[in-house]
Amino acid sequence: MDLEKFRHLLQTTCKLDPARPLVVGVSGGPDSLTLMDVLDRLGYRVQVVHFDHSLRPESHWEAQHIQELASARGLPARVDRADVAAFARQERLSIEEAARILRYRFLFSPARQVGAQAVAVGHT
Repeated sequence: MDLEKFRHLLQTTCKLDPARPLVVGVSGGPDSLTLMDVLDRLGYRVQVVHFDHSLRPESHWEAQHIQELASARGLPARVDRADVAAFARQERLSIEEAARILRYRFLFSPARQVGAQAVAVGHT
């Protein structure tokens, strides 16, 4: 799909307004990086957010990399982290459920702060 068709889809089907902030959850994988890139190139007011689950030793480097990518594009970015494993143990949840709860709790906090029209995430 070309960018103009995608822009039309975002504005007509998704009802997204390029003039209003849009929080984009960027994990560092190809899906979310592409989503960030396309929305930025289409002129949306992208606010990059990344949640470090602290589940892998290299996760803090990924968070730093995403912050640097956003900065290089002139996009505001917010990165936060939590000990998902500890939260899972405390709440008696699976790691996946604990990660999802904390991630979306975090994603919606900056969305409310900037008055975002939506939170966009890319998942396979």
